[in-house]
Amino acid sequence: SSFTILLFAMVFLYHSLTSNLGIEDRQFLAEKRHVLYTMLRLHPAEPEFWKKEVQWESGELKSARYFARILDAKGRILIETSGMSKILPWKDFRAPTEANATVGKVIKRFVSNDRSFLTLVTRVAPEVPGGQERTIQIALDVSNEVAFIIQYRRHLALALILGTILAAGVGVIVARRGMAPLRR
Repeated sequence: SSFTILLFAMVFLYHSLTSNLGIEDRQFLAEKRHVLYTMLRLHPAEPEFWKKEVQWESGELKSARYFARILDAKGRILIETSGMSKILPWKDFRAPTEANATVGKVIKRFVSNDRSFLTLVTRVAPEVPGGQERTIQIALDVSNEVAFIIQYRRHLALALILGTILAAGVGVIVARRGMAPLRR
């Protein structure tokens, strides 16, 4: 019974951790999508304006490494985070959501060099007359989280085994002490 109690507690902890990490990652992608979406709608013909968010800020964040790319209506790259094409070619992203959709579907992708990404693609129709449709591609590197979850799983398995052995040992000690008066 102690095994079952420990197992349920650990499944709950594991599920809570992975769910919260997933929610946090999706919120991060949604926030970056919103920033880029707003910039493209309000400043569709000002690539220098986008550069700060796409090239500088995405490269500066150490806690959450993300990549962003903006494509024109014909699929040509207008601007992207440095090195993104080597890791995630633009053709590998799925088709974007409909223009000006409020959210896009987050897709988990694994790249050959043991890196994992969450990706989001959306289309933007400009508010300004004469502006062109753009496509935003965003990828969040979640490789560290994947490694952390794998390590966490190992620790949970070890804790389950040790907890079960400890509970059995304590049960034996309690049973012996309880049976001691009967032996006399």
